[in-house]
Amino acid sequence: MEKHSTIHELYHSAFPANERRPWAEMELLEMNEKRFTIKSISRDGTFCGFITSWNFDDFVYVEHFAVADALRGKGIGSEIIEDLCRTAQRPVVLEVETPKTTQAIRRIAFYERHGFKVVSQTYMQPPYDKKSFYLPMLLMCNDSTFGEKHFSRIKNTIYTEVYGVSMPEKM
Repeated sequence: MEKHSTIHELYHSAFPANERRPWAEMELLEMNEKRFTIKSISRDGTFCGFITSWNFDDFVYVEHFAVADALRGKGIGSEIIEDLCRTAQRPVVLEVETPKTTQAIRRIAFYERHGFKVVSQTYMQPPYDKKSFYLPMLLMCNDSTFGEKHFSRIKNTIYTEVYGVSMPEKM
């Protein structure tokens, strides 16, 4: 499982603990959940990054996406996200941190350059650890009409299928 060892290292360095599920759970999902994929990205035999996604009937949800530190800023992330959007054949939805840090602002701008728009409704990321709290995040979609029109359904699907929680009445 060389693939997983390399992805695992980047996963832990790229995402804070409250934004990632336990690694063993990721591997179980890949084996048992046909809608979930972990895709390793390589160029010329060099590991570049990974993307995890959920293929739902009417949209693709990107759970995690990271490019190796040494390769950031070289266009690889752009290639990966453009390829995903081209092959998805339906809207692509993802979560991003609110624009409170320079890194978060750059991340939002990256996705905007690739046709994603912030969905205007309030979104809170459910915790992976059931003892933790919901995190204020933003949903972005590469089809803004779909994202706005179907926000409740998108949110409900992500909550129930990805995080395993029911949608709370109020946030």
